[in-house]
Amino acid sequence: MEWKLPDLGEGIVEGEIVHWLVKEGDVVIEDQHLVEIMTDKATMELPIPIAGKVTKILAQEGEIVKVGQALAHIADAGKVSKLSQEGFTQIDTKAAVQEKQNKNEPQQNSQFEKRKGKAMASPAVRALAHRLGVDLNSIEATGLYGRVSFADVERAARGLTHSSEISSREEHKPPIIIQGPVEKIPIRGLRRKIAEHMSISRKLTAHFTHMDEVDLTELKALREKQSAAAHQEKIKLTYLAYFVKAAAQALTKHAYLNASLDDINQTFILKKYYNIGIAVATDNGLMVPVIKNVDKLSLFEVAKEIVRLSDEARQGKIALDDLKGGTFTVTNIGSIGGILSVPIINYPEVAIMGFHEIKPRPVVRNNAIVIRDMMNISISGDHRVVDGAHVALFCKNFISLLENPTTESLSNL
Repeated sequence: MEWKLPDLGEGIVEGEIVHWLVKEGDVVIEDQHLVEIMTDKATMELPIPIAGKVTKILAQEGEIVKVGQALAHIADAGKVSKLSQEGFTQIDTKAAVQEKQNKNEPQQNSQFEKRKGKAMASPAVRALAHRLGVDLNSIEATGLYGRVSFADVERAARGLTHSSEISSREEHKPPIIIQGPVEKIPIRGLRRKIAEHMSISRKLTAHFTHMDEVDLTELKALREKQSAAAHQEKIKLTYLAYFVKAAAQALTKHAYLNASLDDINQTFILKKYYNIGIAVATDNGLMVPVIKNVDKLSLFEVAKEIVRLSDEARQGKIALDDLKGGTFTVTNIGSIGGILSVPIINYPEVAIMGFHEIKPRPVVRNNAIVIRDMMNISISGDHRVVDGAHVALFCKNFISLLENPTTESLSNL
């Protein structure tokens, strides 16, 4: 029997084989985890619903597989329940031989000359094609498994529609010059997903960044007072909890920063819920778990969620549901250092805010130079949805909440 990649839900259409937990010849039991796979949502271990013997592994580590694609041959599976049959098909040897013969026969019409059916492409690629006025069904697909890629759309928009023309133009790309020892590392796993997602964001959004500073002297004093109560409840109360609460509250007054743009239907989607994503650095790369309904949580509840989600992300145990549904993202670079940064929007969101190191600095207050605890902030927005004034007003509201914490809801535990 063939064990296929099952439908994992959430619109997931493919995944990358990260690591096989078994080898050919191994006998496996029902519900045993056989393979670790990474999707655009999370990394998970897939269990097999039947017992049997792994006779052949069909998908190798680092390979991208689509839902319904065979992962392995399983023999001596025994009796399979109706529920277990989902994701399995009998191997039709005769059909497989015929398919092989068909592949060896000369093709009368190439894929480019005639393509039947709808082109395969991700929603983000379709959005880019819509923006550039490119018909997906009229261009050559060079992506994995015949999918139309971003590069295909961009080439078509420039009038480069045939492979021969594409190849001749790409020959003029400047080569990578190597003048000493190197180590070549394949782009796989989470790093590949990060690269894809960041490329999508830069291609589909009109980035701009606004920068400001905030005086956290009063907030620092408040946090010191509230830390005792937090300690009694075994809560780690970080500045990030205050920042997340302030961001959610400010978003309630600036709807377009808590939105998305539907390129295809030319519609702004204003979200009436406030799910804040927090960028977490892990050993494998950046992950963005999401704190749901922040506006309805207390400060301590937000602090608990930050610790839980951060720990699970770093341990590789984050649940799929905790990585989806974000409406706005924050990234805290302050613990590492640096003066300012230009964060990249977490598409399809409209904005992302970055926090930097909190340092005592001389500032002018009432015509006198005083030392205050200051922090720089930066926020990148999608200029298709928000203008500089929108972002500046949002920042002004956010800064007011942090600079006057005892008179605002941040003092609510």
